[in-house]
Amino acid sequence: MAFDVNDTALLISMDDKKALSQHKTSSNFPVVPVVVSVSLLVVALILILIVYSLRRHYKKRYHDYTPISKEAIKPEILKTVPRDTPTTLPSKASSEHSLATLTSAYEDEDKDNSDFQSTSTYEQTEVESKYPEGHIGRLWFTAYYDSNTECLTVILQKIENLPNRSATVRSCDPCVRISLSPSNRNVAQSRYKRKNKNPVFNETFEINLPAFDLDKTTLCLTVVDGYRANQQVTVGQVLYPLKHMHNHTEVQQDLIKNNESTSVLGQLHVSLSYYPTLHRLTAIILRATNLKKLNYRQTDSFVKVSFSIGNKVMKTKKTVVHTDTQSPMFNESFDFMVNEDDLGTSTLLISVIHSGGGLVEDKLIGRVLLGGRMYARGRACDHWVEMMNNSRKMVKCWHELQK
Repeated sequence: MAFDVNDTALLISMDDKKALSQHKTSSNFPVVPVVVSVSLLVVALILILIVYSLRRHYKKRYHDYTPISKEAIKPEILKTVPRDTPTTLPSKASSEHSLATLTSAYEDEDKDNSDFQSTSTYEQTEVESKYPEGHIGRLWFTAYYDSNTECLTVILQKIENLPNRSATVRSCDPCVRISLSPSNRNVAQSRYKRKNKNPVFNETFEINLPAFDLDKTTLCLTVVDGYRANQQVTVGQVLYPLKHMHNHTEVQQDLIKNNESTSVLGQLHVSLSYYPTLHRLTAIILRATNLKKLNYRQTDSFVKVSFSIGNKVMKTKKTVVHTDTQSPMFNESFDFMVNEDDLGTSTLLISVIHSGGGLVEDKLIGRVLLGGRMYARGRACDHWVEMMNNSRKMVKCWHELQK
């Protein structure tokens, strides 16, 4: 059977097409991803083998380091060896004898430690027993005055035998607030000592005090328990008249109950500041404590601030209502525009009011009037004057609510 030349060329071209299609099919195989995956797997296996071999190596070294050799290098055992005797580590051959010796030595050491612990516990019990029943704490401090710089320095050292916070909480978080009477101006505060009934402070405070006010000023150190502001309780205070002060003499006094600062209506914490360039007076109502209950329920209170120049009320603002609490945290700021020339005749009337909730009439709990000597008296006047003398600074003060 004879083939034509054209038929042969056709067969050859068909074979070339089949080979080309097979080559394309084989070239679609994902060679690169497979190689990368295999390489990563091999690297991971190598790393696992390295980590495993290192762990076995260190584990073997740890087991080779026998308990006898570990006990033999303790400094306490080396101290028991006389000076003229060469100090050599025990070998494994005499392991039983060495182990028995070391065991007896450490039994004696444990006995000494237990005796020391029992002695320290006894001393602590003896210290606590020296205070009478109902004692609420004793405070150590040092005070001295530098007449050249008119600076009073107070070194707060420590407190002992503070009471528990409650029957369930067997600790306290004390801090000490330093104020000067009769102005009752808070000048400094120590750091808090968490969960410590015998705190050691070792803090130094410097207070500017004119020399002519020294004899009529009383240093008041008030101990407060409670790290959170809404849980703070006054433990007691120490009153130290500065006219009896002896420079660089350590003073220790027992805390007494702070009955003078207990108000029937409550206390209000206020911050004042004035910015002359902006002609802006800023009043921050921080919080109130021990508000009087006006009914069988808790107090639902808010604060109303009225700013006046002379006898004219310029603006009135209010805080939000805080329900079911006698110690609300307000933390609200109010700004009033006033010229520096009018600041001496301006006043802030701050009223704490029990909210009736829209069903009954609101009732006044108490108020405080802040202003110059023409309108205010006592601590309220001192707070205002200090704010005027310290521009651009926040001046904080506690005020007793009045009717």
